[in-house]
Amino acid sequence: MDDKIRQECEKLGIPPPITSSHGTDQNIADNMKRLIPNKWHLEGNQLIGQTELGELRQSIPTNYICVGTDDKGLPILQKIKM
Repeated sequence: MDDKIRQECEKLGIPPPITSSHGTDQNIADNMKRLIPNKWHLEGNQLIGQTELGELRQSIPTNYICVGTDDKGLPILQKIKM
C-alpha cells in the first residue's frame, strides 16, 4: 500500500483499505483468451477486424490492401503496385 494513503487514513482515524490479490501474473496469463477477429475488411486505410467483443481497428498505409486471411485468421496485406 502507498505510504501516502496510509498516512491519510491514520490522520483521519480510519483503517486503511484492505488489498487482496486477484491472482498471479502467470495465473492471469494462463486464463486469458486471445481476441482473434473472425472477419476482416477495409474502410479507407482502416483495417477492421470483428471479434466477439467488438471491433479491432488498425491504420495501415494507403498503398496496401487486404486480400484475404491466412490459415491463422490474420489478414494478408498486399502492396499496390503502380
